[in-house]
Amino acid sequence: WRSVVIGALVTAILFVILLLTTTDRLVLRPIAAVTRALKAEALGKSGVPMPFSRTVETRDLVEAFGEMHRQVRLREAELEYRALHDSLTTLPNRTLLLERIEHDMRLAHRQGGQLGLLMIDLDRFKEVNDTLGHQVGDALLVEVGTRLQAALRDTDTVARLGGDEFAVLLPGASREDVVQAAAKLQDVFKHPVR
Repeated sequence: WRSVVIGALVTAILFVILLLTTTDRLVLRPIAAVTRALKAEALGKSGVPMPFSRTVETRDLVEAFGEMHRQVRLREAELEYRALHDSLTTLPNRTLLLERIEHDMRLAHRQGGQLGLLMIDLDRFKEVNDTLGHQVGDALLVEVGTRLQAALRDTDTVARLGGDEFAVLLPGASREDVVQAAAKLQDVFKHPVR
């Protein structure tokens, strides 16, 4: 009788050890790996791979965290875009323009080049808003931005500074290039906006 109890006790102990080992391998280690990956991500270390797991529950957990990670990245990108672009025209805003000016000035200084900056203010824009309404005024601002962009090189930056003020950054432009660009932009507005 005593040997039966000892045998059952040894079997129970072995079962518990097997259960703990299996739980560690299938659940605890993958969760610890997910935790390490998430902590690394929180510290700004991108590209840390999420572990693979054999259990459905842990695999679901890894997939949920992966989806959460993707959604956070999308929101971060959207917030960054909104912080650097005008919400109405989607043109770069004052902040992004200043960043590009600083960048292009450093580049021009290193390479011995030049850059141009044009400031554009729409005359009598307030009258458009007052007589036709803000919706028409907004549509006019969008059209102005579109026309300015279409008239310039891909390397140039058209920015909306606010209200009816725009700026055009012309990297690598000489004085003559700036004068030509200004004339070209004036020609763009010879055609009426309907």
